[in-house]
Amino acid sequence: MLHVDLAKAYAREFKQSAIWVYENGVSLSEEPFNSFASAMSAIGYSKTSIAARRSIDTGKVIGGRYTFYSKPL
Repeated sequence: MLHVDLAKAYAREFKQSAIWVYENGVSLSEEPFNSFASAMSAIGYSKTSIAARRSIDTGKVIGGRYTFYSKPL
């Protein structure tokens, strides 16, 4: 099974209320984002992009500099 398939299945079950976004290891905000849509908008991506859902808590870098976590680092 591909990583993408596993990530999609995990994202469907994962109801996240706090998304921490880091740019090159530095937090973008003092407070967590309350939705994937608001987190993606903050970094200039489409609100409907699923990149954050696929990469949360994986350490995978999006756009060459952003990482997403469910807990603060």
